[in-house]
Amino acid sequence: MNKFFLFAFIIFITSCYTQQVKPDWVEKKWQDTATTLYFSSYVDDLASASDAQKTAINNVNSAIANYSIVYTRSSISEKTKAVQRGGNDKAKDSYTTNINIETESYSDLILSGVKVETYIEAYKNNSGKQKYKAWAYGVVDKKQADQAAANLAKKISEQYANLLTSQGDLYNAIRSYGTILDALDKNPLRKAIAYYDKPNAGGRVELYDYVDQQLNIIASSVSFAYIKNQSVQKTDSFDTVVQLNSQKMKNLGPLDCSVAVYGTNNSSPIDIFKLRADNAFPVKILSKKLNPGKYSVRLELLLNEISRNVAKNPNASFFLEVVPPGAEIEYRGTSLSNGEKTTLFQSLQQGAQSNNVAVRLNAPAGGAQNRYGFVVTLNIDERFIAYANSKTFNCDVTLAFVCNGSVLRQSETKRFVEISRSHVFTQVASFIQGNRQFFSGIKEILE
Repeated sequence: MNKFFLFAFIIFITSCYTQQVKPDWVEKKWQDTATTLYFSSYVDDLASASDAQKTAINNVNSAIANYSIVYTRSSISEKTKAVQRGGNDKAKDSYTTNINIETESYSDLILSGVKVETYIEAYKNNSGKQKYKAWAYGVVDKKQADQAAANLAKKISEQYANLLTSQGDLYNAIRSYGTILDALDKNPLRKAIAYYDKPNAGGRVELYDYVDQQLNIIASSVSFAYIKNQSVQKTDSFDTVVQLNSQKMKNLGPLDCSVAVYGTNNSSPIDIFKLRADNAFPVKILSKKLNPGKYSVRLELLLNEISRNVAKNPNASFFLEVVPPGAEIEYRGTSLSNGEKTTLFQSLQQGAQSNNVAVRLNAPAGGAQNRYGFVVTLNIDERFIAYANSKTFNCDVTLAFVCNGSVLRQSETKRFVEISRSHVFTQVASFIQGNRQFFSGIKEILE
């Protein structure tokens, strides 16, 4: 008896459910009006009535949420729909993720006043299984949507107001502007609706465009003081102080500056220097690590990274010529004629060149930090040979390489016995030019 009663009750409920009268709006083709927006959905092949109803309602709410993105303001369609139309799958996924929170915030304001009507039908599919389909529709008042968009835009815009006013120096201004642009790029809805009210009745402008413009204005306002081309000896270091100025901001802040040296022979690693409180930074280039030649020195104020890759790095450059150290020649011992000095000078020059010693002979010191020099010591002992009625000479020669008077490298003493005066300098010149061990030691010192 109880089983029969339960079976009859199920039949009665099912009969009542399937005999629902289909509302007129199910077959209606909705047309938006000047004041009203209509959203509808139809789902089929669901396992239960509750699933069918829930899915249809969710579709309507999603349609309202998606429409809210382009309805927030007219320009949003140009800025965000392009991602939907032309972006790759990764861009679309990123777009959907980024706008999700803002979409919910905005659509919730609209959906709070939307009543969604539903209608459900049960049917048997081709396999005889019970299935359900559902219709749903909702109506949005445009005035309500406008107000929701305005409230959201105001809320978002006010969140960034403090970042625009609390800047202090150029460093913090660039960071603030970069943070805003990065945040807006990650939230297309915010980017589209956020605005900025210029002071003194300057009018309302799009926040993103205004911040991007201001960031580039202050970044491009920075300039380097002129640095003339420089020349430095290989053994010295180039030291100077570079001054920076901005037409827009008095203080630049604790920014980093890079110094890079480029040349045909070799280059130095990029060095980073911190900007001081007086908007200047020291530059030190160790020319000892560079081969003699002409180099381009590039200076950059590193704004790109702190601006989230928006601002270009202000830069300047100058040429730096690295020259071999000058070395004067000093002759000690026997007095020499100019011709004899020339012979010795040429032998030293050829010896240095053939052994790749970077040194300039007979160059004035010029106040260089390291004063190099060659010392050639010749002690010539004149002897008269009576039976031959002629003169011969004994000669001792020593080479030394000095710096500020201190001997850095010295050769062994070479002795030549009983040769003519002219042959003395031929032999000494050959000794100097071919003294590979002596010049190799100098090369190690200079490198």
